[in-house]
Amino acid sequence: MLRHLDEHGGGVMGYTKRLLAEFFKTYWQHRYCLLYKTSRITGKFGKFEYVHELILDAASKPTWDQASGTDRIAGGESLRARIIELGKIRSNSFTWEECAAQTMRVLEGINNAQAN
Repeated sequence: MLRHLDEHGGGVMGYTKRLLAEFFKTYWQHRYCLLYKTSRITGKFGKFEYVHELILDAASKPTWDQASGTDRIAGGESLRARIIELGKIRSNSFTWEECAAQTMRVLEGINNAQAN
């Protein structure tokens, strides 16, 4: 959630934008949903096809900062439908075979670390 981008300029905003840009370049194999407080700053990461930017119209900071913010997402039918759609798209990239292979790599890594 990127509420703070609307609140801070200068260093905090610049740092966050650069950090996220590098993050998205590095971890392109995932899908991301960025939540903004207003539409004023959306579009910064639209060049990444796997990044989706949404507005979360939260009335106060506590709404953003507490788990109740997720209730607002679930409560808004169009936003809820969009998040479900993105979840289904994301789930298509997973297979049981890849899950098993990744699990084996982790277990083998643990086993090798304990052996040394």
